[in-house]
Amino acid sequence: MNDPAPLAVSQILLPVSDLSASLCFYEEVLGLPLGFRDGDRYATVVAGPIKIALAAQQERAAADGPATAFKVPSVAEVRQRLEAGGGEVPQVAEGGHELTLEIVDPDRNSVIFYQPRPR
Repeated sequence: MNDPAPLAVSQILLPVSDLSASLCFYEEVLGLPLGFRDGDRYATVVAGPIKIALAAQQERAAADGPATAFKVPSVAEVRQRLEAGGGEVPQVAEGGHELTLEIVDPDRNSVIFYQPRPR
């Protein structure tokens, strides 16, 4: 496998209990523009080069709490790299808009890799 491109953080994922209330805070109080919204399940606001992703409970693949998300060209390649590093790696989850792979780092922090589906 070729040396992979360096990873860049795309999103910080925050779990929310009320998406509308959270969007009100981030948009109206903080003044961040809406990037994307999918009903009451998921939305992003734009904070410079990084998005803050607001995710309702049903949108999380594994762990609770915040997560760092990396947009990658191929979740399958990331999965192969993780398997080569040892340990068990969960299966790729298929969402409505993307393929995702959620793991935890050695300190149990959530790390998400996602590959957008073609539109």
